[in-house]
Amino acid sequence: MVQPSTGTFLQILSQRIGGYDGYELKQQRQESDRRMRKFLVTYIKTLLDALTAFPKASLQEDQPRLQDLTASTKRMLNTIGQSLSEPTYTGTSFFFLDQLPAKRLDHIYKFENTMVTELLGVAEELQSLKSKELFKTVIEDHFLHIKDFIDNFNQALFERESLILGNDKA
Repeated sequence: MVQPSTGTFLQILSQRIGGYDGYELKQQRQESDRRMRKFLVTYIKTLLDALTAFPKASLQEDQPRLQDLTASTKRMLNTIGQSLSEPTYTGTSFFFLDQLPAKRLDHIYKFENTMVTELLGVAEELQSLKSKELFKTVIEDHFLHIKDFIDNFNQALFERESLILGNDKA
């Protein structure tokens, strides 16, 4: 997935997510966090819907593998959605400090942009997969890419939450 070449991550996120203002001001942190999580959860629901309406494998013998990979991907996305819906970091000092270090904020924006970008990658893979004949090698290849996007998303989510919790003072 190619990163946008213009604008800061905050500007890019603000353009993608309505009402997202970032975390510079204490008064906007909780709302920006809520909007970010809501955007991600909504996008994940869209991906889950796409997986539910998935076409059948071209060969009957490939259908069980397609079903297994689809079910596994749904579980991963549902787990992420649940985590985003019920964050463990609310009420931490991140939301109440008057000022946060710019480097810490930059890292958070970078990780948030990565999360959005990785979900877009999942959507592109699903769309591409729907336009092909679904044979085992094609199924395996695309779902391997989808798993990589989800793994990258999870890593960015972990790093973001670590910064919010103050465990990693960037």
